[in-house]
Amino acid sequence: PDGTRLAIGTENGTAGVWSVSTHERLVTYDGPTSAVTALAFTPNGKSTLSASNDGIARIWRGGGAAQALLTFPGLIYQAALNGSTLEVPQHGATGTVVWSVRLPQDQVTQTTLGGARSGLLSPDGRFLLSAATTISSSPQPAGAVDIWSVAEGRIVDRLAPAVVGPATFSYDDTRVALIDGGTS
Repeated sequence: PDGTRLAIGTENGTAGVWSVSTHERLVTYDGPTSAVTALAFTPNGKSTLSASNDGIARIWRGGGAAQALLTFPGLIYQAALNGSTLEVPQHGATGTVVWSVRLPQDQVTQTTLGGARSGLLSPDGRFLLSAATTISSSPQPAGAVDIWSVAEGRIVDRLAPAVVGPATFSYDDTRVALIDGGTS
């Protein structure tokens, strides 16, 4: 969160944290056995979240041993920590299911975002940015970018660039940056 460390995961299941300034490995995470597909720091920077192709999300506090292991159905491509809640979106043909796991009790709830076939979870897990193509059952018009509230399961804002390119959230979730692929 402060820009001094970088979390890196690989296809062979290794993950760790490196110093941006010295390029030294600070921490090695032992545990993932398949490709690491997502990494995120907690907002306070004290813990790291990893997700991998084996459907397991791991929360690492400090050293190299995972403190929490959570298994989800299917592949995990992204995950975020919203305070003490782990948010894991899984995308499908009919929409996106966001699994919310309250830690440490492991209370699981799910929210279905029906029109979002794919998307990007905000760093704190509160929002999903959906730039998916329009499908017949989707309320999303062609070219729209929807911002979904994960807690409410609904669209809270809609952006309308000409052609959607790559998009991302700012680190503090106050802005969305996207590339408008239309003519300028």
